[in-house]
Amino acid sequence: MNTRAQSFARTPAGATMGETDTRWLRLGRALVIVGALAIVALLLAGPQHVAQAWLVPVDSALRHATIALALLIFLSGWNHQGRTSIGDMVFAFGFLAVGLMDFAHVLSSSRMPDFITPNTPQKEILLCVLTRATAAGVILARLWLPERAFDRTRRARWLAVTLIVTALAIAAALTGADAIPPLAIDHGVRSLTGILVEAAISLALVAALVTVLLRDAPQHGTDTLLTIGVAALMVGEGLFLVREHGADVAHLAGFAYKVLAGAAFYRLSYLRNLRMPYLREQSLRRRLAEKERFLDTLITEAPDGVLVIDEQGAIVAANNQLLLDFGYAAEELIGRPVEILLPPSARERHVIERSAYARAPYSRPMGHMRAVHGVRSDGTPVPVEISLGGAELDGRRCAVAFVRNIETRRRLEDERSHLLGVLEESPDWVFQADAGLLLSYANPAARQAFALAQQGAGDGAGVPLEQLFDDVDLPLPPEAMFAAARRAGVFSGETHLRCGHGRRIPVSIVVVAHREDDGTVARYSLIARDLSERVNWEQQLEHSATHDSLTGLPNRLVLIDRIEQAIEAAERNHGAAALMFLDLDNFKLINDTLGHKAGDTVLVTVAQRLQACLRSGDTLARFGGDEFVIIAPGLRGEEDATGIARKLLDALDAPIPIGDSHVAANASIGICMIPRDADSADVAMSHADQAMYRSKRAGRGHYKLYAAEFDCGSIEDVELASALKDAIRADNGELELHYQPVIDLGARRIVCVEALLRWNSERFGPVGPDRFVPLAEETGMILELGHWMLSHACRQLAAWRGAGLDIRLAVNVSVHELKQPEFAATLETLMSGHGLPFDAIELEVTETALVRSIESTAGNLERLRQLGVRIVLDDFGTGYSSLAHLQSMPVDKIKIDRGFVHAVSVTRNNRYIVDALIRLAGQLGLDVIAEGVETAADLEVLEQLGCLYVQGWLFHRALATRRCTELLEEERSAA
Repeated sequence: MNTRAQSFARTPAGATMGETDTRWLRLGRALVIVGALAIVALLLAGPQHVAQAWLVPVDSALRHATIALALLIFLSGWNHQGRTSIGDMVFAFGFLAVGLMDFAHVLSSSRMPDFITPNTPQKEILLCVLTRATAAGVILARLWLPERAFDRTRRARWLAVTLIVTALAIAAALTGADAIPPLAIDHGVRSLTGILVEAAISLALVAALVTVLLRDAPQHGTDTLLTIGVAALMVGEGLFLVREHGADVAHLAGFAYKVLAGAAFYRLSYLRNLRMPYLREQSLRRRLAEKERFLDTLITEAPDGVLVIDEQGAIVAANNQLLLDFGYAAEELIGRPVEILLPPSARERHVIERSAYARAPYSRPMGHMRAVHGVRSDGTPVPVEISLGGAELDGRRCAVAFVRNIETRRRLEDERSHLLGVLEESPDWVFQADAGLLLSYANPAARQAFALAQQGAGDGAGVPLEQLFDDVDLPLPPEAMFAAARRAGVFSGETHLRCGHGRRIPVSIVVVAHREDDGTVARYSLIARDLSERVNWEQQLEHSATHDSLTGLPNRLVLIDRIEQAIEAAERNHGAAALMFLDLDNFKLINDTLGHKAGDTVLVTVAQRLQACLRSGDTLARFGGDEFVIIAPGLRGEEDATGIARKLLDALDAPIPIGDSHVAANASIGICMIPRDADSADVAMSHADQAMYRSKRAGRGHYKLYAAEFDCGSIEDVELASALKDAIRADNGELELHYQPVIDLGARRIVCVEALLRWNSERFGPVGPDRFVPLAEETGMILELGHWMLSHACRQLAAWRGAGLDIRLAVNVSVHELKQPEFAATLETLMSGHGLPFDAIELEVTETALVRSIESTAGNLERLRQLGVRIVLDDFGTGYSSLAHLQSMPVDKIKIDRGFVHAVSVTRNNRYIVDALIRLAGQLGLDVIAEGVETAADLEVLEQLGCLYVQGWLFHRALATRRCTELLEEERSAA
């Protein structure tokens, strides 16, 4: 497509959209369609005469309208402001010629007096055709002319040429009309020559219309106007072609479409030459104003201070940041000498330097000069960096200073220096490595511990970081640690490092991955702390917790594990093992008559004698008090078990010396054969216990093998279980809750009460928890019993809280309940139903049960922690592997077993253990409750050891609901 045609009527995007909307397009299309239909109708119907009374005024009005529109097109182009093209000027001056020719055509009308020469039909038609042909030629010229700029200084010359050419054309038509073949015959009917001329004009207009429609880059608004104008002229020419004479409808319709075309061309010229330049100018002014506002905002809100100074050194302008940095208001600073911002000692020198700068201005980037000190309005110094530049402001040469307050940067540098000093003096080992895990920094403690001074560049730089890790039995390989740090940004855990002298050291470690802006890892920081002392201490504490402090024998939890191992081995090897329960027959008499010290001597001696009788694979454990348990694996049968039992009893026959006297320490033994008599530790212990009591009944100093008939004595247990079931389900008042307060030693007030279940059976009388709780567990009623207890506990807690008693309630739960998948949801429903906050309830679970079931209860425990329910580890210190599991247990508090608390003031071992447990809990962020506090002396020791919470008979026994309520109300009133 011709590129010259593409340039026609092209305007800035958006300028025509608001000026030429779809109404123009709809109107133009409608008129063109009407004209086309009129042409067809006239061809079919023949000439339609117009009455003379209508013909003259309508014809005259249309002719004058076309003249006026042509002159308006010229005037809009003449008054165009700004840059324009040659094509636009051809369009404007061409329509000036069209208007003048049309005016001559009107004056040459047969209805007008003679104009220069006689007004003949030939002369009138010639001027009419000349006008229309000129219009078609102007349009084609504009479409095909190249897009070149027009020199506005040549407008007058163009006007003169246009007027001369137009005058010559009109003169030629006026004087030479008769020299050309006739354009019409009698009565205004056109000749063949006239028809051919008008057809040529029509074809020119068709070419113009096709040119517009095939443009590569049409302009929405102006192309619509151009299309309407050309199409209207083309329809008008068609009407002129089908007319018969100058007095029919087609003749007038042709002139009407000339008016329509003139209106569209004028609208187009107005938009391009007047309206759009105005809009462009307005847009430019808006953009300039926005740019000024933007620059003003940019300078005003810049993070650095901006100061403008004239040649005399007076401050002309200052932005907000500079005013803020120096503590001035704008009116206090503008017009003042710039030296006001400098300390007095520097002002005179600055005047000299400023004068030199004014004579020879130069630019100075930020940071190319040492920092200087300014002075605030209050006289305090402010360190700054300055860059200089020049600018013109209101015709004056000014200096522009960009002033950066580096006070914060200096403070950060000082802090960095301080932190670096801390790292240098830190006893922890601090390393930094690049993305390839090569060391770039190690603090002195690390360099010494890992002998880095003899490696790398003398400070460890360049040493592979993985070289520091021990490569034997690591819980997590180094590459996994760094991968975790890359994923999460930081990794923390425990591992082992290999020091410079080869020693394997347990450490806690933190690895931080530092990233660039694009997300790639730039370097790693690693901090390691030696855990050797803590690990040794934990191992000692763990041994103390799993072994009897008096005899050094394993305690009951080690025993449970060993029993399970014996059962598994016996079943796997199709062999046998024996579990022996040994109870001293007269130990209570010795303890009561000779004292606890004598009793301890007896227990130690008994332990030594028993241990001497056993094989290397056998286990001897102190079960509690004067009870011992022996596990003898790898037996052939009962004969081997009874042989060992006889050896044990024989070893105790010899009297035990106590001071100047001797005492006898006879014993009774019950034997359970594994796996014949039991397939679990609990059953084995129960059967061995039953056999031991049968042995005692048979006479002291004997042993007895378990037999199935021993279970016949459990009829009472069956009846008791039935009564318990009725008490739970009927809720007949036999079961009730009592409450024992927990005391905050710091505030000496009650912060919590523990709910304790009591059963006063109508048939059996008071039944202790040590009797009915195991029975409930054995018979599967523990879940119902636990739900009864939680329901009544929540109901009572809601009543207390409703009465304004802000108290927490601790409830014991069994591990069987925690294993139930719906336990957490059930508790949540209970508490929500009573309107209780979740942190108002504490759940106590024994350490022994939790350790053995940690995996199966983990889901409920985690959900309870999320709700806010506190978990308390009861009987802490008696559990096997308690220390190994404690960090992974989701608990909030530990309750030290009463066995350790009892006589803590007089028993050194108990004191050591309690102290260690309190310290351990503190390091793990856990609260500690000491239960079973019965003497003021024990309380004093607990306070000295840092225990914050206690529970025991020294303060309160378990109280009935009414008495506990009164106690809580009394304490609230006292507060």
